[in-house]
Amino acid sequence: MPLSLRRGRVSAVAERHEGLVRLEVDGVPCVAYPRLTGPVALGDEVLVNAQARELGLGSGGFDVLYANLTRGLGLAAELDAHVMKLPYTPLQAAVRHAEVHREAVPRSGSRTGSASRRPRSCAACSSIPRTRRVPAIWPTWR
Repeated sequence: MPLSLRRGRVSAVAERHEGLVRLEVDGVPCVAYPRLTGPVALGDEVLVNAQARELGLGSGGFDVLYANLTRGLGLAAELDAHVMKLPYTPLQAAVRHAEVHREAVPRSGSRTGSASRRPRSCAACSSIPRTRRVPAIWPTWR
């Protein structure tokens, strides 16, 4: 299914949060992620993905900013980013990974029993009965 993109202008900026902006595009509620699309301001010409709202999928009734044509073109990738998320799609973007940049990995707690140090794959194991054992491989952080 193709994307349902529409062109419009930012008609209001309702709230700004860390990494998220709630706004309106031509009077329709929209959400933007400036880290992906660049900064957004009143009057910017933008493309929004309206598909979830148009299909009534329970997305909260808002569109998602896809691209800021006024100030979001030609943005540089993150410093040291070299792994592609969503490769071979129109949404591919270079990012830094925790495997390469260790400062992004939580360092609190011990290796035995601390929830913050459990491998992320164990998060999906919450539905497994506690009588079962789930093997895990602990990385060595030096």
